[in-house]
Amino acid sequence: MKCLSVEKIYLYLEKELTSHENIQIQKHLASCPKCRSAVHERMTIIQAVSAFSDFEVPSDFAQKVMERIYTKKVTLLSWLGAIAAGFVLSAFTGFAYLLLSGQSQSQTFLQMNSLIVDVISTITMLWVKLLKFAAITSSLIRKFFSYILKPLTHFTSVISPEIQIILSTVFLMFLILLVYSLRKKILIGEKT
Repeated sequence: MKCLSVEKIYLYLEKELTSHENIQIQKHLASCPKCRSAVHERMTIIQAVSAFSDFEVPSDFAQKVMERIYTKKVTLLSWLGAIAAGFVLSAFTGFAYLLLSGQSQSQTFLQMNSLIVDVISTITMLWVKLLKFAAITSSLIRKFFSYILKPLTHFTSVISPEIQIILSTVFLMFLILLVYSLRKKILIGEKT
């Protein structure tokens, strides 16, 4: 018999095996010091745990744990307080910058104004370019699929549906292999 698994040891200790299995395990334990030691260790653990006295859990234990896990919802007043604190902190930081930089208020406001205008114009140009790219990409995809699907409409009127399914499956497998091989070729440069 091969050495006992942990599950088998616990089943043996909890007397949940048949008498035939118990006899086989006892024979194995007599000849295997490793398993005998493992059984003795598990027996010691079970005896130590059973020595503990039962304890009562308070009736509101689950509710207290859940209250700690899920915090209470933040009220609108606390959100408004946080926003007001943010504005006050921003104003204080701006005032400290004015005092420490040695620049006049008008120079600082002109610099901030030009910075804000630059940021807004940059973001606007970026959005315009992204929208143009999306429009061109969707147009290309639409044209690509229209070129593929037009011949298929004529083709499907001639071929039976079963053959169409087989051809579609072969075509998809070919595309998957093509993408996989291209991916491998692209990744070759990254490995070196």
